[in-house]
Amino acid sequence: MTTPSPRRIHGKGAREALLLLGILGISILCLSIAAASTRPYAGAQDATSETAPRIAIWNPGGDITGPRFRLSSTFLRQTAERLRTAGVRAELLTAEEIRDPARFSAGRFDALMLEGSALPEANIPAYQKFLDDGGVLIALAADNPFEIKIAPGSNSGWRLSPESPPFAWQTHALYESLGMVYHTERDFSASGVTHTPSSLLKKYVPGVKPFTKILTNRWYVPDMLSGSKFYPLVRSQMADGRDYTPQMYLVANGKRHAILCASALFTTGQDTTAWPLGTETLTGIARLAQDLRRGAVSLDGNLTVTPPGRTTPAPLLLRTPTGSIEPEQARPIIRWGRFDGARGELGPLHENKGVARKVTMTGAGSRTPGGLAPGTAMCLALPALNGGGGPLYLRVRGAYVASGATLTARMGNVTIWSEAFVYRNPEGTVNLGGGYGGVPAEFTRIIFLPPSSFGAKSLMLTNSGTAPLYFDALQIEQRTRPATRRGIGLHTGVELAYDRATALTPERLRNLSYLRATARPWWVGPPGDPKRWDRFDHHVARYTALHDHLQLILEGTPEWAATSSRRFREGGARGHMTPPDTAKYRELTTQIIAKYAGKVDAWEIWNEANITQFWQGTPEEYAALVNALAPVIRERAPESTLIVGGASGTTTRLVDPFIIALSESGALQKADLLAFHAYANNGGWDVAYGLFEGHVLSIGSAIEIYCNEQGYFWKNGGTPEQQLVETNIALSRLLANGVAKVTLFNAGGDSNDLGLIDQNGVPRAAYAVLEDYLLLVKNGSRRLDLSLTAADNTPLSGIYSAASSHDDGSITLVLNPADATTLPRRVVVRFPVATGAHYTVRAGNLKLPILIRTQKGQAWAEVTVTVSRRMVVHVE
Repeated sequence: MTTPSPRRIHGKGAREALLLLGILGISILCLSIAAASTRPYAGAQDATSETAPRIAIWNPGGDITGPRFRLSSTFLRQTAERLRTAGVRAELLTAEEIRDPARFSAGRFDALMLEGSALPEANIPAYQKFLDDGGVLIALAADNPFEIKIAPGSNSGWRLSPESPPFAWQTHALYESLGMVYHTERDFSASGVTHTPSSLLKKYVPGVKPFTKILTNRWYVPDMLSGSKFYPLVRSQMADGRDYTPQMYLVANGKRHAILCASALFTTGQDTTAWPLGTETLTGIARLAQDLRRGAVSLDGNLTVTPPGRTTPAPLLLRTPTGSIEPEQARPIIRWGRFDGARGELGPLHENKGVARKVTMTGAGSRTPGGLAPGTAMCLALPALNGGGGPLYLRVRGAYVASGATLTARMGNVTIWSEAFVYRNPEGTVNLGGGYGGVPAEFTRIIFLPPSSFGAKSLMLTNSGTAPLYFDALQIEQRTRPATRRGIGLHTGVELAYDRATALTPERLRNLSYLRATARPWWVGPPGDPKRWDRFDHHVARYTALHDHLQLILEGTPEWAATSSRRFREGGARGHMTPPDTAKYRELTTQIIAKYAGKVDAWEIWNEANITQFWQGTPEEYAALVNALAPVIRERAPESTLIVGGASGTTTRLVDPFIIALSESGALQKADLLAFHAYANNGGWDVAYGLFEGHVLSIGSAIEIYCNEQGYFWKNGGTPEQQLVETNIALSRLLANGVAKVTLFNAGGDSNDLGLIDQNGVPRAAYAVLEDYLLLVKNGSRRLDLSLTAADNTPLSGIYSAASSHDDGSITLVLNPADATTLPRRVVVRFPVATGAHYTVRAGNLKLPILIRTQKGQAWAEVTVTVSRRMVVHVE
């Protein structure tokens, strides 16, 4: 069989045909290149191909954790390998090579990838020229990109540039080149919760899908004067639908472009449930950068976003919950809303004055309003109530932003609660750069329901005041177990913690529930040192001599137990606050517990691990330490209490990233108590606590929050009289929110600024407040919830109550008009008592009448008291 010969073309026609074929081929090639630049990545390609993206990656030369930044050569080498496997020409460059124009330029590379927020100060001009020449900067895993200047440090490491004064290392050079404005406030940093891939990203990464997750990012907006624009690759929106700074976005300012990615989640595959296409996204970013460099992508018609300006978040509206809780595992008889730190599931504020909004349990009117405007009321239908199974309580969690909001709760003809809320603006905090000024005061009230109210068909809630009141949730509940144990303690004096002189004595501290102290494990010498325990044992022996119930903080890393000597040295004077090697610290903890398990009631893992002053690591590293130590504590000291967190305030008004890390790692679930430090000025501990409680509820955790460090100055920022006044206000407001366990900072026994006892052992004026509240914890005690109303049924303003039932059957009440301006006031206190028992009531030397009522198988007491000052009432 023969094949036909190809047809030959001769002469001029042949030359024209060949020319046409050449032009056609070139056109096809150009179209192919253009198509390749915009078509989705379809699989591994040859990284040596001339059409492959050219990506430079800065290699910092090691894995480095500084006081404000992290750098990981391991992460960047893995990034380069993944890009090469996917057909991208990726090359690791040192800082010196990037400064060499012959080695690094926009003519040689499409983009430069960096990790995190830090960049060599000496390289900033090279980055700026790269942008000006059309190159693209890419920041991976950087919620605050291009902000921290660093310079070569010792042992091939990196340091802040300069290291002092504070924040001198901060730079806006690249922000200005790109037309970005950075707001330093962190209130919005975790407010983007709904994340949606944009059409621009889908061109390069098909198959990406939206998801909901609390992710942190800093607050950037386009500089409107520069004409820059933000094009979201992953659009991030807040709970109310407004745009926040995207999790991943393209910044375009003329011919300058940068691609910013706040979280490693999008490019590493660390959370495949939320974002399974990590490698594909990394490759897609590289291809987008290539197209931007070539001018082969048009941004016209793509979505742009402008995050909001400086606005105060609406109370209980911007926090997007990922869970809800059963408060104290109580059985709800009926519930309105969810206890999740937000009010998104409720309706809008009821604003129709003079008309009671009726809410039935079913039907069109069943949606509960999210709050009450001044002069409004709502009527909540009730099921039949009875006393079987023990007392009933009304729990209300809500918020207010100004004095004058009121809440009156009536069931039938019984007023069970009536309060006019007093707002205290806590301007500033201790140990945190942010502040609580102007934030909503989130509150909890747990109100005893006397059985005389059980026949009511509805619960009437009224705001007769002048400011709005907002609701998180409400429920009528019945306890399925006894109320939580109450405890009040002190942290040891600061001088004592440093092995210096103290005037503290066991007699002075004997009424405390516990004494909190730092163990200082960094004083333990290395294995093999025959004197390794001498200083540590002497130190702890001073604590055990003062109190039988110690809460010991396991914090501080000896150099021999650090993750690396270099990292320890980079911490400078705070090197002992670098994260330890978990295996070595686990062994150290095992030995400490073996020595002191019988003398320690509670073990607290670290102190204030959410600020760099005390933890020079990440929240994830702290969570890993908790996960390593918790099994040791459970096994070696099973009767002790395990405390985690020790958070020095909360860094945002919306969601706390530190608590998210603890929860997502499983560390939070291993603890008995979550410690929080409610430092806030102007008597505002309850404001700080309320924000933190809202964060914890929003992640679906019911763990008890223990406020185990807060106090006020008596000098260097205060006076003894101010310390007395603010302690009185702050402690009374905190305990009124259902908080059962509190420790104040600090006992003193020295001249420390916050000490309650002086260097001669004499109590300062504020100690009298503590002495009254310590009567709540005598003879073993549990929190007792009661009903407090004015005798004339008008709202009580600024009078707070705290109560305990003791193991011997007695009851103690503390009534404190800390914020009251109109005194005296006659108040009626109702609380459950044992059926058939007889009681006497006294306040100081004054005997008070008590009325015992019995109905539906339950007994309760009614005591009428004239309140003109802080007073302790004993019921025996």
